[in-house]
Amino acid sequence: MVLLAAAMMCSCWQDHLNQMTTYGTVGSYVSINRNNQKYDHNGNLAYNVLNVTQTEADGVVITASIFGKTIADIISHALGEDNGAYQMCVDKFGDYNPNVVHITCANLNVPWEVRNVYPPLGRYRCAYDTICSIDIRSNQSWGAEHPAGASLNELFTAHFHTPYPYIQNGWKGDVLTTVSKPVSQLTADDMTLLQIESGDINTNGEELYSDITFSTTSRPATRGTHTIFVTLTLDTGEKIEYSTDCTFE
Repeated sequence: MVLLAAAMMCSCWQDHLNQMTTYGTVGSYVSINRNNQKYDHNGNLAYNVLNVTQTEADGVVITASIFGKTIADIISHALGEDNGAYQMCVDKFGDYNPNVVHITCANLNVPWEVRNVYPPLGRYRCAYDTICSIDIRSNQSWGAEHPAGASLNELFTAHFHTPYPYIQNGWKGDVLTTVSKPVSQLTADDMTLLQIESGDINTNGEELYSDITFSTTSRPATRGTHTIFVTLTLDTGEKIEYSTDCTFE
């Protein structure tokens, strides 16, 4: 009887999966956090979105943790719940791959029979909002060529992960691409489907984290407390500004 029930459960899920009209690489689409602060599940302030550290070895590193709210995910699509929202997300990025089922292994609502059978490629959480440009500034002088309020984009290199090249390449190669480029050279394509709110390990065994980091070996000429601003311009034209204070001795 137990075996029969398990078989019926698996068959039921298989029916759901067979009815899916679209399979996507991305497991969940997330809207980027519009606020400068991150809250935990209990509504308590956890930390600012931006965090600045400075060491002799790494220089100045700005970490942007742009957690967000889930818009749609592939599990709901598989179950026929809110599949219109998921379809909308997949349409935006052309993430069609009808030959492979991508189901998250981490979702406990999925029966173990399904989690064990299907490859866990759809576990990535990515930003639905495409970032068209990033701008970094300080309210204090960084040097003669970068007075207070001037763009620091040419001084900082951005580091993040995205599955978008994998989709563009016909779902071949590593699912996640690591992008490391000067902020002044970033394009909207580079920042499409930015991975957020989860970590993973790629095929080379390298651990990947979802935060965007901006690093520079440059040091500000003006010591004391700087307010660092990072502004994201989205494909909707909306601008989101994060800020944090950092003291340079």
